[in-house]
Amino acid sequence: MTCVSLDSRALFLALVLGLVPSAGCDAKQETKPDVAAPAAEPAHEAEAPAKAADVEARPEPDPVDAAEAGRPQVGASIELEAVTDDALGYRIELPKGSKVLQKDDELGVHTYSMVFADGMHELNTHITTTTHPDLASLEARVGESGPRAVDGAEELEGGKLRVHTKELEVFGVEVWVALKGKALEARCSGPAEHRSDLARICSSIESTR
Repeated sequence: MTCVSLDSRALFLALVLGLVPSAGCDAKQETKPDVAAPAAEPAHEAEAPAKAADVEARPEPDPVDAAEAGRPQVGASIELEAVTDDALGYRIELPKGSKVLQKDDELGVHTYSMVFADGMHELNTHITTTTHPDLASLEARVGESGPRAVDGAEELEGGKLRVHTKELEVFGVEVWVALKGKALEARCSGPAEHRSDLARICSSIESTR
């Protein structure tokens, strides 16, 4: 009997009709060679494209530190807010967002600071319980505090004494205000662009006693 190559359907039909080749027949059927399945990629290699795509999709971080958000630039308008202290007995208007740098009630020294957005410049307010009987006393105090030249001195209404300094490189300018005959003195320093703000801040000091 002639050997034929049968697929599954032909084999079924041959079985039904009794046409199955003899057992001794060396029937040969074409078979497709086994094809090895592609090796699985290592887990880290498979994840790499996804991670790369994820990184590309993320927005760039804002270079401005979160702590600096809302700080004004040097030269911008400055908003003031009232601060009252019972320990030293004063009320003063400070730049909004000012932080306490020092509060020593025993020594009678309080210091506040508002740092600008550049992180380098500040508006600094230093309050002490120093007493000045007259304008000359305050001028002498300014001269003793460092290499700052007095740019103007005046006595304001309400017994306030005020002294302005000339601009000093790096340190900017200062405005000093004292309450005549009372134990309160304020020194305000910052960039020259904010001379008028420094005058507003220091001149706002009042005694609450």
